[in-house]
Amino acid sequence: MIKIRKISQSDVVEYLAILWIIISSGFFVLNYVYNLPCMLVLLLIAIYYVVRNKSITKCNGYRLLGLLAFVFVDELISLTVYEYPLETNTLIILIIRLFSLAIIMDNISVESYIKKYTSILFAICVVSLMCFAVINFTSISLPFARNYQDGFYGTFYFRINEYTRAITTRNSGPYGEPGIFAVYIVLALGFQLFSTPVEEITKGWNAIRVIVLSVTLLTTLSGTGLICYLILFVAYVLLNHEKVNILKNPIMFLIVLAMIVGLYYAETTYGILEEKVISQGGSYGVRMNDTLKGYQIAIQHFLTGTGIANNYSSAWTGALLANSRSNGMANFSASVGIPFLIFYLFCVFRRSLEYMNKNLAAAIVFFLVVLVSFNTQPIVMQTIGLSFLFIWKKEKLND
Repeated sequence: MIKIRKISQSDVVEYLAILWIIISSGFFVLNYVYNLPCMLVLLLIAIYYVVRNKSITKCNGYRLLGLLAFVFVDELISLTVYEYPLETNTLIILIIRLFSLAIIMDNISVESYIKKYTSILFAICVVSLMCFAVINFTSISLPFARNYQDGFYGTFYFRINEYTRAITTRNSGPYGEPGIFAVYIVLALGFQLFSTPVEEITKGWNAIRVIVLSVTLLTTLSGTGLICYLILFVAYVLLNHEKVNILKNPIMFLIVLAMIVGLYYAETTYGILEEKVISQGGSYGVRMNDTLKGYQIAIQHFLTGTGIANNYSSAWTGALLANSRSNGMANFSASVGIPFLIFYLFCVFRRSLEYMNKNLAAAIVFFLVVLVSFNTQPIVMQTIGLSFLFIWKKEKLND
């Protein structure tokens, strides 16, 4: 039986805070067309917590000061030594993100974050599936759809790629592209699978969430998403082999069957994995070139990178697409240098341990999924990507 509990005022604020962390991490219209206003909402939520509690813990406070000091030194070196021009808007948004995350994460527990993040992604997936079906199979226009800048047509809750009503074969949800949407769904699936007791995963809302998240992920037709999906489910079954019996559990059997059928249909129809991974076609060439070029720039600017908020297009010579930079981790390392990249990866692993309740094997799987995801999508500098640098409320790990 599905139970619905009452939501307190504190829960409402937490839902809003986590929702805006998600929105400010790539919602196409709100994050790009109305970028600064979107960030100001995130800042207002942080200010609300400051006014309410009038304090910040030493741990996140010191981290925030340390990160701001790094940004200052990084920019000073970039502007004086390398002379890469500063992108003021990028710097302002970065500072807003860091300050807001330090405050918000100080007031929300990791358990609350995992539950609310998964619930919000579930709701986004439900909306995206309905919009995806409407766009593909009917002639009905979505509410609030209109033309935005750069020839983009769509809504604040669902992205439509063309002006015409041509069939949209990939589900981008409200994000800029299907791959980004897939990464956030994968994170939600990781939270849902490994934070839920094995005996509860096929019951009530837990089963519904897994099914909806899985179906939505398949509609993105993202190669990265499909690979991470397989990693998660195979790892989940192997790590819980004593408790998970697919043949004896009808819900789990249906989930796995749907996954296999969906993957088979997606692959035989669109050849995502065959084209990008096996044949190394499609976007593979561009992404691999971006990866090699990004890390080459990082090595050339070893200590501090080219500047975390600077335009270093002049260093991006010899790339297939000069402004592509599709590998998020390589682009990040080029911007901040190798030492800070190592520090970031350390933080990602510690957060993975926290998210997986100190289960080392599950944390390694989650860490691997994050690495694969962030290496193929420009997510590290988004709000969710930067959240790995801070600590959630009442964290017991000694960082």
